[in-house]
This record gives sequence, C-alpha cells and structure tokens, in this order.
Amino acid sequence: MPRRKPQNYAQGDNDLIKVGLFSPLFSLLALRMPIRAPDSQIFSNILKYSQIFENIFPDLRKLGITRSSAPFTLHYMKSENWGSYRITPRMRVISDNDYAGDPDGLIQLAHHLLSPSVEMRAIISSHLRAGDSWNTFEDSVAAGVAAIEDLLAFMPQQSRRRTVPILEGSRTPLKDSRTAADTPAARKIIDEALKSDSQLPLFVSCGGSLTSIASAWLMEPAIAEKLTVVWIGGPEHDGDALPPPGAPQYEYNLHEDVIAAQVLFNESDLTLWQIPRNTYRQFNVGRAELFIRMGMAGVLGDHLYELLAAVPVATKRLGFEFGETYILGDSALVTLTALHSTFEADPSSSHYRISPKPRLRDDGSYEARPDGVPMRIYTHLDARTTLEDLYAKLVIHEANRA
Repeated sequence: MPRRKPQNYAQGDNDLIKVGLFSPLFSLLALRMPIRAPDSQIFSNILKYSQIFENIFPDLRKLGITRSSAPFTLHYMKSENWGSYRITPRMRVISDNDYAGDPDGLIQLAHHLLSPSVEMRAIISSHLRAGDSWNTFEDSVAAGVAAIEDLLAFMPQQSRRRTVPILEGSRTPLKDSRTAADTPAARKIIDEALKSDSQLPLFVSCGGSLTSIASAWLMEPAIAEKLTVVWIGGPEHDGDALPPPGAPQYEYNLHEDVIAAQVLFNESDLTLWQIPRNTYRQFNVGRAELFIRMGMAGVLGDHLYELLAAVPVATKRLGFEFGETYILGDSALVTLTALHSTFEADPSSSHYRISPKPRLRDDGSYEARPDGVPMRIYTHLDARTTLEDLYAKLVIHEANRA
C-alpha cells in the first residue's frame, strides 16, 4: 500500500500537476494535466474542466452559486452546521478495522472523522490473517497504525480538533473461546462502555475481525448492555441471498478470527447489528464515479482514490484482471452510525430484520437457534446517502483546507 505525504505539486517528469479549480482562484476540484503542458494550454484546460462544477454540483447552481463565488460560499459551508446551528455529537464510536488491508477501511475512517455527529473515542488497528494476500507485512497491526497516521496527515483540522487514541489490537486470533486477548484495544472498549460521564450511545464498528470486542466481553461481560456492535462480516443467511460465484468457504472478515465470531454469536449477549456479505457488496461503486467524485475532491479525496487505484496494479502482478468497480463495503459502518435519521434516530433508510443469533459452526456456516439473543441482520443499505455524503464532505474539507 502506498505511503504518501500531502502534496499539491508534481515532482518529476512523469508526475501530474494537480490544480485545484478554485485554489486560490479555483479551490474545489483536483485537475490532472501533463507537467510539460504549456502555460496557455494549462489555463485553457482549467477553464474547460471548470465546467465540471456545473455537472457535479447542480444543487449549488440552483442556489445561485457559480464558479467564481463557490470558493467564498463553500468556505463558510461548514460540514458541522445547519445554518447557524452547529451539529454536536449524537453517538460515541470506536472504529476497529484491519487498516493495513483493503483501503476501503481508510475511506470509512476518513468519513467517520469528517462526520460531526460522531465523537470518535478510539481507532483500533486489528490484525490481518496470516497467509492472506493482503498481508504482506511482518506486523499487520503496526502497518495499520502507520496507514492511520498517513491518513490523519491529510486531515490536520480533524487531528487538531479531535485527539483520538490509536490503539493496537491483538496480533493473532483468539486461541479458544474462553481466553481473551488482553490488549490496550480491548481495555479501551471496556473503559468506554463503563464510563458514567457520557449519555451518548456507544457503537463499536468492526470492519475486520472481532478479536478485540470478543476479548473485551470475555474480560468484562457487563459491557453487553452498554454498547452496540456493528460488524461487516459473515456469509449470507438462508433465504436472504446465495453466496456470490466462486465464494470461498469462509467470508473474508469471519476468516480473520472464526473463534472470536463464535464468541459473539454463540456465547455473548452483546447487541449485534450484522452486515453480511450479500449486503455489504451493495456498495459496488464504479471507477469513473470514484475518479470524478472522490479523486477530484481535493488532496484528501485524491489520496483515498490513489489508495484504491493501487489495488488493481497489485492484483495485476498476481495475475488477476480487475474490473470497473470497487466494493466500498466498510462504508456501511458510517451508514449505520453517523447517518442516523434526525427524528426517531436510527439508520432509517436501510432495511433489516430481527432474528435470533444463529450458532456459528467451525466451518463458517450458520445453525438456526430459536433461543438465540435477538440481532439485526441488515438486508439493504442506503448507499446513495452514504456516498453522496462522503463526496460532499470531501469537497467541503478541501474548500476549508484551501
């Protein structure tokens, strides 16, 4: 995974100049042009590509905001405000993900940090599975911490405003269903769940293994009534969908720690909102959309897009031909936390059913258990609201940064 520092200018003959269309005159979108283009050609291209503004931001045009007025208007269009009303946190979130792996986790984290309704209480770097093709590191947990720190370098406003601890999770899966991995990450979950000085609900969002939250429950079962676990992982449930063609025996996140998942499903009374594979695959986004809406949305958006763009290059070396889409499955963690409805707060535009927790077998399949603790199984996610919210926040972040 590439490690880059924030920059606006090319450094070599084969690099690309990134010109913000409105910074300072044009400071919204990132425009890529050959470095050796004559100045007159560059300016001509800026004028031509500035027409993108009308195409990408039609709602702003309806408000009378033009290319010339946009930088001044958007500068004051803070993502934390409804007019003069400042949005305050409505929930606490602990974000636990395998941040050294698929970069969709870093997109999820950036989106969470850009969301004023979220009070981020900790970021946990969890392990990748030994032997996994994503795991090219001697220490995937430390590599995840480095990836988080790289991301925060592109978000100085959020870093200054929110001092969030970055914690290391266990470097290995659980050895058995009774022995916790006692780590700073698991301890932080316990401490945050048992806090008495906050009335905000606590969500532990898990985009990888369940090692840390399972360990926290094994160490202190009383946390069960104090938090909600939102997990992207697990195979399809009978009657909801069939596995995708060529699906492996174990769903990816489940495979990172089967025993930890069995603790949550088979043993714990933790409140669980599950986003199984058939549901998180609904965040299937086209490359062209990602290039225009993310890659052209300033230095942060460009950084996130380049992380995604590095994946097809890597898989090509392994003999895999990439298609036109990328599944941003981890973004569902934002859908089910930051983007709750204002009234009767809930992820109201996504659909779920309530079912008893099934028993999770050693082979990764489910066994019906009528007496299981009730859980939410999400069957449909509001990808439109989530992605549009992300793109808009990237644009506002860039305007304020500039």
